[in-house]
Amino acid sequence: MGPIKQYSDEPTEEPTTFVVYPGADKSSRLYDDDGKSFDYRRGITANVSMDWREAARELTLRVVPITAPPRRFNVRLAGSTKTQRVTLGGEQVVVRLTL
Repeated sequence: MGPIKQYSDEPTEEPTTFVVYPGADKSSRLYDDDGKSFDYRRGITANVSMDWREAARELTLRVVPITAPPRRFNVRLAGSTKTQRVTLGGEQVVVRLTL
């Protein structure tokens, strides 16, 4: 979930929130480009890879390419109000989520 904006290019300091719905192992990817140009055609994008491991209750996050500038995210488990703040840069981050 992203912060509320009046238009897609509106600057914001609020991080995107990932809400994990547990139940099974899953993988997903958040695709992000600048929203203005055709640079994505040249591969200029940033993607956040997300891997949920149910048994360990862990979400592994990594940004690709690793040269992308650091970004902040909030992560929480569905049904919980407990939120963890994560900064992704060149290293993967493992978040353990419990109710």
